[in-house]
Amino acid sequence: MRTPGILLTGIVVILVFGYGLQMACAGDQDAVQRLLSTGECAGCDLSSADLSSRNLSEADLRGANLRHANLTSTVLFKTNLHSVDLRGATLADASLGRADLTDANLADQVLGGARLGRAILRGANLANSALVGANLDGADLTGADLRKSDLSDAVLRNTRVGQADFSGSMLSGADLSGIDLSRVASLARVDLSRAKMVRARMQNLDLSDVNLEEANLKYADLTGAVLRGAVLQRAELTKSRLERADLTNANLEGAVLQGTRLNGARLEGARLAGTLLSGSLIGLDLSAADLHGANLSGANLKDTNFRGANLERALLPGANLYGADFTGANLRNANFKGANLGNARFDDADTTGANFSEARGIEQP
Repeated sequence: MRTPGILLTGIVVILVFGYGLQMACAGDQDAVQRLLSTGECAGCDLSSADLSSRNLSEADLRGANLRHANLTSTVLFKTNLHSVDLRGATLADASLGRADLTDANLADQVLGGARLGRAILRGANLANSALVGANLDGADLTGADLRKSDLSDAVLRNTRVGQADFSGSMLSGADLSGIDLSRVASLARVDLSRAKMVRARMQNLDLSDVNLEEANLKYADLTGAVLRGAVLQRAELTKSRLERADLTNANLEGAVLQGTRLNGARLEGARLAGTLLSGSLIGLDLSAADLHGANLSGANLKDTNFRGANLERALLPGANLYGADFTGANLRNANFKGANLGNARFDDADTTGANFSEARGIEQP
């Protein structure tokens, strides 16, 4: 008998809820209209708003809620997006050049191909974001959280990255030319394979176990860097600086180190098979290093420690090996033709098949 009353109450509730929802949508629409007419909507709730293909250059959106907003092909050049929440927003083909995204939340965001040249991303949250092929040339990523982000093939030339956390990130094929990485918070477990890092600065940086396979590190400064167990197979290190670097157990097979500065570097247990080394390498510690088939032709290896190293089939013609220590080394079929071996030590070394023709300083061991 109370059914009509219950039904009436339900209708009233539905109407009230619908009215409230309508008012909320109206409020959102008002915020959109305010933004489009004045270019200012700081702190506005623009969640799920459709702002695609709009020109919002230099608009003030500080602290706005843009979660799940549609910003496809939107122009946000020099837009103030300080502290905005962009989680779940669609930013495909958006233009964010010189935008201020300081402390913005872009976690889990898809920004592949986004144009972020000279954008300000200081302290921004970009964890787990997809930035494949993104243009970040000259951007400011100081203190940004980039953990587990995918920056494959992204452009980060001359980008500021002091205190940025890249741990677990993918930077394969990225262009980091001229970048100063010496003050980043972390590069732990980063993949830098095929990365272009010409003239990059990485002094005293911890790159232990980092993948740098086929990376271009020409003229890069790795002075004092820790590269223990790092993968540098087929890396281009021509004229790079590795003085006092720790390359213990690093894999340098097939790497090119022409003119590379390695004075004081540690290479114990390093794998250098097929590596091309030249220039001044005085006083290196290559004890127990794997140098089989390495090309050391004409290199200055004065006083180098080769104790227990594997130099089978290594090429050392014309090399300066004065005072070098080959104690216990495997020198089978190594080529020492014309090398300077004055004061070199060969105690317990295996010289079977080694070529010492025209070598100076000693008689064939």
